[in-house]
Amino acid sequence: MKPVEIYTSPLCGFCHAAKRLLKQKGVEFKEVDVLMHPKRKPEMIKRAGGKRTVPQILSAPPMSAAAMNCTSWIVRASWTACSRPDENRAAANHRFG
Repeated sequence: MKPVEIYTSPLCGFCHAAKRLLKQKGVEFKEVDVLMHPKRKPEMIKRAGGKRTVPQILSAPPMSAAAMNCTSWIVRASWTACSRPDENRAAANHRFG
């Protein structure tokens, strides 16, 4: 199976958490740092269906079950932490600590 690609930035806490989770689940991935390689960001946006934020975790179908579980967990955690930052700051710090 083709490894998962994760588009990241070194300034992104969710990116660090995503990479840590993928490693824990044994998912092979190739990292693309869009801060160090800004010419790759348009590629990321196109592949991610117009999404401009990191992390973006992408793979050629079929994505492994472990990678899909990691991706959905990261999306839920990111939305929770970002949608209500005051309420969820402690929870997000605990999850990604």
